[in-house]
Amino acid sequence: MIDARTAVRTERRYEPSSSAPPGLFLLVLNAGALAAGAGAVTFFLREKSPEIGALAAPILGSGAALLAMAAALSAVRGARVRVGPAGIAFEKGDLVRVPWYAVESLRVEGGALVVRGTSSFGAPVSEACNLHTHREAAAAIVAEARERVPAVLLGELPSGLEARAGAGEVVALEPLQIAGRRCAATGKPIAFEADGVACARCERVYLAAARPAACACGADL
Repeated sequence: MIDARTAVRTERRYEPSSSAPPGLFLLVLNAGALAAGAGAVTFFLREKSPEIGALAAPILGSGAALLAMAAALSAVRGARVRVGPAGIAFEKGDLVRVPWYAVESLRVEGGALVVRGTSSFGAPVSEACNLHTHREAAAAIVAEARERVPAVLLGELPSGLEARAGAGEVVALEPLQIAGRRCAATGKPIAFEADGVACARCERVYLAAARPAACACGADL
């Protein structure tokens, strides 16, 4: 059982990695920088040597194109992902959070870990964590799910998908709120924090007077 008034909670925030091989990015970046530098030199030599100056525009254009390509290669794809006791959250402008008790399935499909469930606001969610750009986040999701809601892990998982200690940025979470939510056993609203209890594993909430011996996730209450 969680005491929502005193429990300190944190989660980890994972940045997606670059979708391009580091070597390719550096090669294009260096070529673009050299072309831009050469173009600038030929531009300043245009009065002394018109033949060389005529090359300034195409060289500068090539440098700009290569630098733009380097920027595109370094770009990250997808949202930042948060994983912790409050569930799985995707930073997509607003924070889209799927609490553990609302996760319906976690399955690898087409090179991505697909999270399906219901958001904390009741909207259906289907989000993918690419196993290349979001591997750290996917590994953290699987590790937490094994501890909290193992039944939602479906199908085979790729070998080597293991959470790495210290990965991700630690982010503070608000204390778990019980008041205003509905009891998972009776459906009745919980008016005051002291009237309810929360499962430490999946964070379902129950009226204290109606709590079962075990949560729906199987954890002892």
